[in-house]
Amino acid sequence: MSTSSPEAVKKLLENMQTDLRSLSMECKKKFPPVKEAAESGIVKIKTIAARNTEILAALKENSSEVVQPFLMGCGTKEPKITQLCLAAIQRLMSHEVVSEAAAGNIINMLWQLMENGLEELKLLQTVLVLLTTNTVVHDEVLSKAIVLCFRLHFTKDNITNNTAAATVRQVVTVVFERMVAEDERFKGLDNKTCSSEQRRSLYKDAVSDLLLVYANIIAV
Repeated sequence: MSTSSPEAVKKLLENMQTDLRSLSMECKKKFPPVKEAAESGIVKIKTIAARNTEILAALKENSSEVVQPFLMGCGTKEPKITQLCLAAIQRLMSHEVVSEAAAGNIINMLWQLMENGLEELKLLQTVLVLLTTNTVVHDEVLSKAIVLCFRLHFTKDNITNNTAAATVRQVVTVVFERMVAEDERFKGLDNKTCSSEQRRSLYKDAVSDLLLVYANIIAV
């Protein structure tokens, strides 16, 4: 089933509200601000669903707000809450409803988890889902995501080391494939449909990202 089908969108909305209710319950006693954010998030989701026909596009446009309760949940550093929030964030990513700004906030949160030695395998999985299902991560945010993977590659845990190495390989492959796809698209554009400046702009991001990946590899 396509992630954009009416059934998939309906299921996504239901799951998001379930995730937010679970987050509210888990944070009820120890983390009242997170509880309040989760409850506000439920209202936000319902409002988006009621006021928009293109629900996925609306979710993406508002994704910085939508994802905020889950970022706050990760900030509690409680394992059960963090796992719940990372799963919810991955769900949003898999439906490609994460904006560039929201992606940057997510990577910053993952960095904090990494520095605290929390949920290392889960955060590597989250990085991979973000970079393989979305094309909104570029420049400094992409660099930070790659460095995060490299840092986990040098931890003392063998499972984390191997998972991080595999994640880096997949990230490199994804970025390279994007460049190849943009190269084909670039060649297919003619001067009648697209100016030279526009064609260069379309190609630049993919090439820059690939160079950034290799720069980070060389720097390690």
